[in-house]
Amino acid sequence: MAELAKDRARFYLRIAVLRALEAPELTTADRRRVAGALKERYEFEKATFAELGLLGDDLPDMSQIMRRGMPVELALERGDVSYTEVLADA
Repeated sequence: MAELAKDRARFYLRIAVLRALEAPELTTADRRRVAGALKERYEFEKATFAELGLLGDDLPDMSQIMRRGMPVELALERGDVSYTEVLADA
């Protein structure tokens, strides 16, 4: 059962990241920032789940996730993000 939950979580992470990469309303820098923030939040929740055996009730929305996202300057410096790069660890 726990493995199924992990598989589902990875599936939804990949969907979210792919949608961010294809979002026409996001700039090149924002695509990298959003994809990175989603992956970072996923890893945080995965670690929390492992430590506590549960997931918190208050799931963040995208604006809360992006408050901790990569700085715009760094995202611009790194350039456009590829599918391969962003899905490597997902």
